[in-house]
Amino acid sequence: MKISKINLRNLFAKGQRPKQEAFYNWLDSYWHKDEEIDMTSVKNLESTLNNKLDSSVEQTLLAAVDNALAASKSLIRGEATPSSFPTHWSSGDPDLYEKWEVRTAGTYTNFKDSSGQPIVVISDDLDKKFVFINMTNGVAKKDNVAIPGVTAKTIFDPANNTEPSVMKAAYNASKDFFDKAISDKAGNGGDEVLGFGTTNNSTSNYAALRANNTPATMDGWITQITLKATAANTNEIGFHIIEPTTPGGAIFKNITGAISVGGWEAGVAKTVVLTTPIPIKKGQLLAIGVYGVDFNINTTTGSAYGFDGYTLFYKNATQAGTFNNNLSWCYEYKVETVGLTGDEAISLLKDLKKGTGGGATKSVFTNAESFGVSASNTAASNTAILNNLILNYDHIVLPSGIIKHTGLKYREGIIIEGQGNQNTTLLNESGTYAFQDLDPLNSNQFKSGGAFLDLTIDGGNIAAIGLELKNQFYLKTDGVVLRRFTNLCVKFTGVLLPTFNASKFQESKNGVYLTASSTSSAGYMQANMNHFVGCYFAIIDELCADLVTCSSTIFDRCNFESSGILNNNNTGAVRVSNNSPFNEGIDVVIMNGWSEGIRGCFLNLSSSTGRSNIFNQMIHRGGNGSAPGGTAIINNGCLLQISGGTKITDFTVGVVTNGGSTFVDGFSPVGVHNETNGGVLKTSTYT
Repeated sequence: MKISKINLRNLFAKGQRPKQEAFYNWLDSYWHKDEEIDMTSVKNLESTLNNKLDSSVEQTLLAAVDNALAASKSLIRGEATPSSFPTHWSSGDPDLYEKWEVRTAGTYTNFKDSSGQPIVVISDDLDKKFVFINMTNGVAKKDNVAIPGVTAKTIFDPANNTEPSVMKAAYNASKDFFDKAISDKAGNGGDEVLGFGTTNNSTSNYAALRANNTPATMDGWITQITLKATAANTNEIGFHIIEPTTPGGAIFKNITGAISVGGWEAGVAKTVVLTTPIPIKKGQLLAIGVYGVDFNINTTTGSAYGFDGYTLFYKNATQAGTFNNNLSWCYEYKVETVGLTGDEAISLLKDLKKGTGGGATKSVFTNAESFGVSASNTAASNTAILNNLILNYDHIVLPSGIIKHTGLKYREGIIIEGQGNQNTTLLNESGTYAFQDLDPLNSNQFKSGGAFLDLTIDGGNIAAIGLELKNQFYLKTDGVVLRRFTNLCVKFTGVLLPTFNASKFQESKNGVYLTASSTSSAGYMQANMNHFVGCYFAIIDELCADLVTCSSTIFDRCNFESSGILNNNNTGAVRVSNNSPFNEGIDVVIMNGWSEGIRGCFLNLSSSTGRSNIFNQMIHRGGNGSAPGGTAIINNGCLLQISGGTKITDFTVGVVTNGGSTFVDGFSPVGVHNETNGGVLKTSTYT
């Protein structure tokens, strides 16, 4: 039932409390609009109604908008080219507006401005700008819109974190950097004296040349030359650009010769900036000559080179030292280049040079393949290139494939790296060694840190020795396979702290021979702290490891298999003699490894003053076709401990102790043991 608000008010006035139903009835009266709300009670209602849009006016306005749209066309088009056509417009047509994007310089013959001339877009318009052509009723107008951003800096500031230093600044900085990086300091490295001659041991009727053995690292121009010594002769000086006929080869050809450079002063070290730069290409050398100087070619003190049909010899090939006194060789030169491409920059970064403190400039890193080393190349060519790289680079990376050679030199402290011992093989086609020390006395005072990494060194059953090195520190051989050598895989003399990791010695007459040196530049050089970790010796005809005058040699997790001459105790796995000559304390430790098919002796220990230990080692005669028999361990007058889980099987005699002492852990049974000449074998027991 509907009631009014007055009824509720009367109830309150009489002091009677309305029931809930009375409120419901009052609200119901609003729903049915029986009561009205005064307009003034609704905020802004009256003014809003007074300003409302009549429907007739609305329709009139909408019709006007439709008419305006019908009278005009506005189109945003795509990219315009010089051959594009805008939409045709004639007088009396609806208004027409078009917007075209431009990305190509040229004359837009179909887009004409208010004077009837075609729009022309030049390269400068497109540089750092967006370009549009706006068409209004058939009239074109070019619109250049600057690309938003920061104005490029011209000076590179790496410390500026607020304003980016970009593009041109970065280019300027990189150009300075590259110009510096490719400057060759030719007078600091090993030099070569080159003399023209027709026969061996004859007096040359031609000029003498002297060239530094550091080629240019990038195509460019020689812009300045410095004569460094104040005693440098300045008479009849000329320069030649020479290059090997094959990369790294020993045959040279003359590219540019007899270039005169003036401005020198006798007895004065001076830099001359060339008025006409000399072009030079990557791999070429600058040679300096003094003309009118004859000398005898001496093949006993020099090495032969070919040069334009004549024979050349270098180093000490003198006529009473005459030409050495007259040849101005102490020089350096600077190479500059124009802007580099991306590929050139990457190549240069790989070949950046570093100074080594007092002399030669050596490159940190090079990819040998970029110099011509490959599986398809001849052994002679590969050898020449690699030996040249070894002289000039500290880290040489070899390509994949079987790379033939005739014997390589090794400069102390450098790294030779392959693509994995399954992928890169250095194979002797001839020669008596794979690598031999370039400086066996090590007059450079024991450079350290050299390494052979991730490759196979294969003697091809031709070369006698794989690695023949002397007087070095910290040499690392990691992931290397040495195989098929007619005498030794490794011969180290006076090499201190060599480490062999995960390397293999196999299919050779002998494995490793280590000994001290008494002929280094510093005198005696020991062969201490030799570490073999995870190495594999297999199919060795005679002896896997021969340690003479060493100390502290450790074989950890190494495997010895199929080695030795049947029952010949001077062959087999490991022979140790005259170790710890200065009572160093430890002769040899063999631990955590495995052996089988040992046809000779596992360990032959003699004349050593330290202690030796065999720990947790499996010593097995059988396997790989070897029948039981022979003697496992011979101790001739030394101190030996056999401990841990060491186990000796299939040997007729486990241990012979001849005048020394052998201590056996009770958990390491040795089987039959013989003691002679006062030898003692003691076994610990546990209760």
